[in-house]
Amino acid sequence: MDLQAEHIFWGVMAFSWIEFLWEAYLSHRQRKIYKQHTTIPKELDGILDADTFTKARLYALDKSNFGAVQGIFSHVLSTILMLLFAFKYLWDKSGKLFRNSESLAHCCCSCSPPAAEYALVAN
Repeated sequence: MDLQAEHIFWGVMAFSWIEFLWEAYLSHRQRKIYKQHTTIPKELDGILDADTFTKARLYALDKSNFGAVQGIFSHVLSTILMLLFAFKYLWDKSGKLFRNSESLAHCCCSCSPPAAEYALVAN
């Protein structure tokens, strides 16, 4: 089987979007349930009061709506970054930055205690 890089790229992109759309569909179904069920279920009657149930339902609805907006933004941004090969660019830049071990040790130890720097340099 001859897999070319371009085919793998578009396969990953397609899988990413299919998975995102499936998750969005499931979240949409859950939001509909949050909107429809405004009364306490029989199973929770006596265990949960109406005020707590309403607050929990409205919180879950807000959280779901925010998650939908955040998910769309995040996925569109990731798609743009993949199409512009930004991840490859950043990977290459980080490889050049950490090519020599001295800069890696300095970067790792600049915010750590002196004993950790000694351990890295000693080895």
